[in-house]
Formats: sequence, C-alpha cells, structure tokens
Amino acid sequence: MPKKFWQFRNAAGSGSAELLLYGDISDTSWWGDEVTPKQFAEELNALGIVNEITVRINSGGGDVFAAQAIGNLLEQHPASITARIDGLCASAATIIACHCSKVIAANDSTYMVHPVSMGIRGYVDAVRLQQYLEAIAVIKENIICFPLFPFFF
Repeated sequence: MPKKFWQFRNAAGSGSAELLLYGDISDTSWWGDEVTPKQFAEELNALGIVNEITVRINSGGGDVFAAQAIGNLLEQHPASITARIDGLCASAATIIACHCSKVIAANDSTYMVHPVSMGIRGYVDAVRLQQYLEAIAVIKENIICFPLFPFFF
C-alpha cells in the first residue's frame, strides 16, 4: 500500500480520535507516496462514532482540490474538529485547517498562505494561457470566499 500523508489514531472507548496530517497533500500519486481523498474518506468513516477529532498538521501543502475535499469531509463530520498546527501549515494545508471548528497553533509554528499558482508544462498559445488564468481566478475566488480566508489576499 502506498505511504499516506495522514494517519488516524482512534483512542478506544474515549470517543475521540487523532489525525496526523504530515506530508504533501495530493489527489493522485506518481511515486506511490501519496493516497487519494477517497481513501481518506474511507478511513474517516471507519473511525465509527467519535465526538472529537484532533487534526495535527505539519504539511507544506499540495493539491488544492484534494485539500478542499479533505477539509469538506472533516467539516461535514458530526464530531467536533480541532486543528493543531505542530510545525508547518502552508499552502493547501491551510485550507484543511480552516475547515476545522477551532485552530490552535504552537508558539513556534508557521502558517503560510500564498496566491494560487499553477504548474504549466510544455508550450501553450494565448487562448490556452487565458484559460489557465481564468482557472486560477476561479480557484482563488473559491478560496477567498471561504469565511476565514479573506484577510489573506
């Protein structure tokens, strides 16, 4: 099985669980070192009934769409969700943190948000480049319309 960027820990009988979100967030894997949000959803559901989930984050970010899916899964879960920033919470990882009910950052942690960016490979003409710009604008709008992000852009 590919190495995941998360690990669930369910404290038996306590009604609580911990999620370690350490590593790059990805929707797909080229190297076998990421796992998809679909598998994340399966593991979240496998926790069963829990009242509290603590999401411990140390991630440089990754795929914005994977982060949105994971964040929405956490937000829609009936448990109370608290994010704890253990080290780095950057880029797409901040999207997941903002979907949590409460965010607690360690005194020496780093929280980093940046404008949306996109990797382009190969050559593109003006029409295709304009489509990329429009896509970036839509993604940015989706992020800043999220209630906790407007002050970052």
